[in-house]
Amino acid sequence: VAYATPGVDLSLNVDEVLRQNRLQVDQDEVVLFLENHGLIVSALGPERAWRLLEETLKKVEGTLGITENEE
Repeated sequence: VAYATPGVDLSLNVDEVLRQNRLQVDQDEVVLFLENHGLIVSALGPERAWRLLEETLKKVEGTLGITENEE
């Protein structure tokens, strides 16, 4: 998701990405990377959202070659 000022502008950018990709946060598991902001994880239920976050972080760490002992 392109950078936007946090708040309404960022919300509009997130909505645009969801619509372009035909994603529905109440039905799909969604991970959005925000330029200069971090990421948004959405899933049905907090436990699944947490697992999706952990899975995403492991993939990013693997891609970047980061090990658990690095800060």
